[in-house]
Amino acid sequence: MTHYLLPMLPAVAVAFAPALADARLSMRLAAILPASLLLVFGAIMLGFGPQEWHAAAEPLAPMLLSSGLVLLALLLVWRGGPNAACASALIALSLSVLFLGRMSEIYDAGPLARRLAPHEAAGIGLVSRSYAGEFGYAGRLRQPVQLFDRPQDGLDWLARCPARILAMPIAKAPQAMPPSEVMTFRDQTYGLWLSPDPSKQQETEACR
Repeated sequence: MTHYLLPMLPAVAVAFAPALADARLSMRLAAILPASLLLVFGAIMLGFGPQEWHAAAEPLAPMLLSSGLVLLALLLVWRGGPNAACASALIALSLSVLFLGRMSEIYDAGPLARRLAPHEAAGIGLVSRSYAGEFGYAGRLRQPVQLFDRPQDGLDWLARCPARILAMPIAKAPQAMPPSEVMTFRDQTYGLWLSPDPSKQQETEACR
């Protein structure tokens, strides 16, 4: 997950840049970011905040280590001087450490992507409005995933050709058509639907 955090470094470095000067006010302002992040981490460990945030404290050790890194960044900025330049790297590292716990399981697209990958030649469909290529990267897919806004559109596409697979959040799925199996990604349960029996379908040119 570190590759998601690296683009943050320039922005965080700019935020901490005032701490490199000797002006006490500038250093205090630059300390707001790590102080705020430390408060957020503390709130999560105490059970506050949205439910999905609580996974960051499961187990508690990565969260404590992340908090320690943020505290160190805060102290460096507060004291000022050239060492404060290390604060941005410490902040990015602290966020990476969070993924040593359950966060890694929740945000790992690999298991679901690998389940979809064998159907790439026939077609992989997904009912989603917020897809950002997670399964294509994790599953090493060469063909684009077919996206659908409405569940019924995806099911119609699925029925037209054999060997296709369709994934959609269970919350959006019609109750009349239970999935073949279910998997979890980002704390959301996805159902997987397979094309009907290939022997009952006639493969058309559009399927090839």
